[in-house]
Amino acid sequence: MRNIIELEQISEELKKHDLLQPPFIADGKLISDFAKRVECYLELIDFIRNKYPDNEIIKQVKIRTKSIIYLSDKIIETLKLFLTGNVKEAYKKFDQAITNSSMHTHLNKM
Repeated sequence: MRNIIELEQISEELKKHDLLQPPFIADGKLISDFAKRVECYLELIDFIRNKYPDNEIIKQVKIRTKSIIYLSDKIIETLKLFLTGNVKEAYKKFDQAITNSSMHTHLNKM
C-alpha cells in the first residue's frame, strides 16, 4: 500500500510539468529540448524528495541522479554526432555509454 501512495505522490508532481508529459514534441532544437526536459526532471526529483522526505521510491531515484546525468550527457553527445552525419561514431558513443556505466546493470534489471 505504501508503494502505491508513493507512486501517486510522484505521479501527481509529474503531471504538473508539461515538459514531462507525452507526446514529447521538440520545441525548437532537438538537443536543447532534450536537455531542458532532463533538467526539469532532475529539478523535480529534488522537489519531490524535499516535499515527501519519507518517499522511499524517490529516495532510490535520487541515489541514481549521477547515472541519469551521465546517460543524458552521453545521449546529447550521441545526438550531436548523429545530426552531423557521423552515424558510426554516434553508435559507438551510445554503446559505450550503456556498457561502461551502471546504466547497463539498471537496463538489464528492466
